[in-house]
Amino acid sequence: MALLAALLHAGNLLHLARAHGCDLPGLACLDAVGRSATRDTPSYLSVASEIRERGLLGTSFRRRPPGYPVLLGLARGLTGEAAAVLWLVPLLAGVAAAAIAWLAGALAGRARAALLAGLLFCAWPNAYQFGPLLMTDALHAFLAVTALAATLAWRERERAAAAGLSAALWAAAQSLRPTFFALGLILPVLLLRRGSSRRTRWISTALWGAICLGPVVVVASNFLRSGAAGLPNTCYAIPRLKQDLGLGDFDRLRAQCWRRYERNPWRQARRDLEFLRQHKGEALASLAGEFGTQMSFPHRPFYHRELAPLYPAWSEMRPRSALGFWLCAAAGWVLVARRRPAFAAFLLLALALVMAPSLVTTRVGARIRFPLDLFALPLVAVLADALLARAGRLSRRRSGGARAPA
Repeated sequence: MALLAALLHAGNLLHLARAHGCDLPGLACLDAVGRSATRDTPSYLSVASEIRERGLLGTSFRRRPPGYPVLLGLARGLTGEAAAVLWLVPLLAGVAAAAIAWLAGALAGRARAALLAGLLFCAWPNAYQFGPLLMTDALHAFLAVTALAATLAWRERERAAAAGLSAALWAAAQSLRPTFFALGLILPVLLLRRGSSRRTRWISTALWGAICLGPVVVVASNFLRSGAAGLPNTCYAIPRLKQDLGLGDFDRLRAQCWRRYERNPWRQARRDLEFLRQHKGEALASLAGEFGTQMSFPHRPFYHRELAPLYPAWSEMRPRSALGFWLCAAAGWVLVARRRPAFAAFLLLALALVMAPSLVTTRVGARIRFPLDLFALPLVAVLADALLARAGRLSRRRSGGARAPA
């Protein structure tokens, strides 16, 4: 399954490269906006240049954490092109496929669930959408679901190697995206269990500390350098709310907010909080609308609409399909909660911690929720396996009843 996923993602990358006449292996032509770059790509490349000029300790990570800029710099140093970092996607896609299959098998207790989950991942459109992008979405999600599998493996088997792998994977995922910084706060729900040995408790505590270290360093660095502890978010939510209220255009309002934030982040934050106090009801409606938009955003294998002709029409799943997927995941979550309540609780808290800050953004589609897609795939596989098992029992019961009179 891992090999199949890696080959499919490598084939997707080659498909796009050939469609745009890219020279391998550098993929330089994919730097152009509309192919693999987005509006966020220049900021990652800018931080990568700063790291090359000033070193890791001399660079501010207020707008972007260090993980992806470091990878871009390494790719450019090895091949001469930053876009070569995209070759990491097939490798990590294969690892993620194995992790998702293992999770489903462990949760359901049957190999059939593992096979179903692996096939679901191989067919999952959003994985192909984000894979060719010069952004963190695909790498971050693949690392996150693999870290989740390693953490559950540590909890289930209590092998130190699994704990070390879990710490390394969570640290790598957090270095790519700040949306997972807060997940360290809820990991004790998954790590700690009653009746564990003193050795297990010590290793779990060390694992938790290692996972929290990266976010603490980045946040502290941001605070010491600029007086702002984290990445600014109000420059998305407030312009979106003002546009909803008919007070201006989002792009113009966001640019104005960024300029003010660069001059004095605290003053801008106070100004935005005051605006929220004056429009509490409208702000809640705006957040709820953004949640619905992100969770129902279509599953599709392309990010830029101009790439749609490169893929068959049936590969794009509509918003109703997204709703069906989340309903199936919820049903699978109920089944898992009966056997592993701690794991189910962690997934529910992760949903809240990832989506809550995402609501202050806009125009992100399924990007921020993408790791949750992968977390949910094993749940859907668990449900499918349970339904198949039930169908098999009913079939045997009926066939046995049909033979009884004879």
